[in-house]
Amino acid sequence: MNVATDNRWPPVRRADQWPLALDSLAIVVLTMVGQLRHGYTPLEWPIRTVETITPFVLGWLVCAALLGLYRNRRRLTLLTHARAVLVCWLAATNVAFLIRGLPITPGNVPWSFMVVMVGLGAIAILTSRLGYEYVVRTNENRL
Repeated sequence: MNVATDNRWPPVRRADQWPLALDSLAIVVLTMVGQLRHGYTPLEWPIRTVETITPFVLGWLVCAALLGLYRNRRRLTLLTHARAVLVCWLAATNVAFLIRGLPITPGNVPWSFMVVMVGLGAIAILTSRLGYEYVVRTNENRL
């Protein structure tokens, strides 16, 4: 598929689906570790776990799509890519905090939760994304 002539928005090539899966997995693992840390086993509290994960995954997907994070990744240097991922995570956490703060959603948004999610989430997302990009780019250069 030629991304330049594809009319779908945002165009996502098959190779670009792996970063989407890895980003989502990083968010899911981070929130599940938080659930376990606070004494909630995800299997015993599946609804609570889903309610915790959903705002962050939704925020990430919306912000990543708006910022074009899954398009033309190879044109960016790793440092520029890291900056884009970090900006996207900061925006995504704000969207998630807004969702969690709504009266119709359970959960609250204390400042300590915000600091932990922004900090540890940035580490998790940057580690998974930059690790993936490094491996893919190293393998592409070998060909």
